[in-house]
Amino acid sequence: MSIGYGAAALSRRGGFGVSRTKRCIAMLRSACTARIARPVASLWLLASLPLQAGVPSQQGVLGVWINEKSTVAVRIVDCGSELCGRIVWLAKPYHDTGALKRDRHNPNPDKRAQPLCGLQVLEGFRKTAEHSWDDGLIYDPRKGETYHSYLTLSGPDQLRVRAYILLPLFGKTQVWHRTTVPPGYECPRQPRTSSPAG
Repeated sequence: MSIGYGAAALSRRGGFGVSRTKRCIAMLRSACTARIARPVASLWLLASLPLQAGVPSQQGVLGVWINEKSTVAVRIVDCGSELCGRIVWLAKPYHDTGALKRDRHNPNPDKRAQPLCGLQVLEGFRKTAEHSWDDGLIYDPRKGETYHSYLTLSGPDQLRVRAYILLPLFGKTQVWHRTTVPPGYECPRQPRTSSPAG
């Protein structure tokens, strides 16, 4: 209202013609639009940043994790809508004879010949919270036992692995640490032909 009124008053005084008045109004509207658009765009950008930052990372738990005793490393990957994990490194992948260590305690006799290297030991973990995955199973090849399990990312490089029977109350927690396996150092899947070691 005030913009139109001021322009009309100037026109009546002879300061502007009709075309000049229209141009003036158009310029004023353009200036107002720019003044409004800039703050609105800034507010939208500020509002969208926290939302983007708050999206939980799906990559956080993926990668290679080593157990507390530094005897085995497991690579956790996406398996569809779940997480699963395989052994990718062993401190001692061979027996003294040079033979590969195998899954000899597996309750299924048909699987006892499979090497520990590459063995799937985690499966079925589903995301239940921002840093938690539940309803999974963890296999312990030392005993040939499978336990219920859940994972909790307690830090960017620290993973709490809870294994239990029936209820989480009856179980044990290990803390695994993020690590890397250099190319060429993943555990072997063939018998050793060189001299035995440990």
